[in-house]
Amino acid sequence: MSAETGFELRQLRTFVSVAQRRSFTKAAEDLHIAQQAVSQQIKALERSLGVALLTRSSRVVELTPAGAAFLRDARRLLAAADGAAQIGRAS
Repeated sequence: MSAETGFELRQLRTFVSVAQRRSFTKAAEDLHIAQQAVSQQIKALERSLGVALLTRSSRVVELTPAGAAFLRDARRLLAAADGAAQIGRAS
């Protein structure tokens, strides 16, 4: 984990995937990781932020209001990280 932010980019990618797919199972398939890893990453992210981002039931995953707000910022952070990586590779 980053000492400054409290979360990792992989947790952001996992959160965005779950939020888009509204499914831990489908996110796990998209990310090529186990569903348990998805669940662990989301729990760790929520713990580091101190807020629930998702509500879960046996069939439905929904964003909380905090999750919806965080999703917008997570997408921007990931886009910036991806852009920085491209610049780094081109140098």
